[in-house]
Amino acid sequence: MKDGQRIALFYAAIFLIIGCYMAYLPVWLKSRGFGEGDITLIFALPLLMRMVFTPLISFFADRLGNTRRMVFWLAHGTALSLFSLAGAPSHEMIFACLVVYALLWTSVVPLTETIAVASARHSGGDYGRMRMWGSLTFILAVAFGGFAVDIWGPAAGLWLVIVSSVLMAAAAHLLPRKTGASQATERNTPEDEIA
Repeated sequence: MKDGQRIALFYAAIFLIIGCYMAYLPVWLKSRGFGEGDITLIFALPLLMRMVFTPLISFFADRLGNTRRMVFWLAHGTALSLFSLAGAPSHEMIFACLVVYALLWTSVVPLTETIAVASARHSGGDYGRMRMWGSLTFILAVAFGGFAVDIWGPAAGLWLVIVSSVLMAAAAHLLPRKTGASQATERNTPEDEIA
């Protein structure tokens, strides 16, 4: 599989999460007793955290010398935080899980953009084609996820988000280890054998 195809697959998984999260997580939150104000705050969290934490995480990824490894662990942390929602017994625990999610998720897209642009620049990949698959899965998630919610109820909204996050974590394993000349000197560690 070519590097561009690997990145396109990851984009597809990322935007599958975004589509399911935006369209159907509010349905589940409302079924758990959250009001509109609470849901608005929950959806504002990633935007608020992005201003502070994305520059810090991006700086750390740059210092680490391996953007792919950072995306790999952020993707797995995101999936774990969303999976934790299924067993969260209270509003406070749900909110705590979503704070962790927001902290981890907020840098996944910008760091993936870094990988995609580097790949396009140095390997001749088509950035637009990579990104297109994300747009497509977003549309499909919004268009067809509602059928699952209609059949299985609000809980399906949560599980759509969880399953899409697990798919993203799985797709992270396929991200190219080298995306161009700028990463030719990346430092390899034992963790790279996992990531």
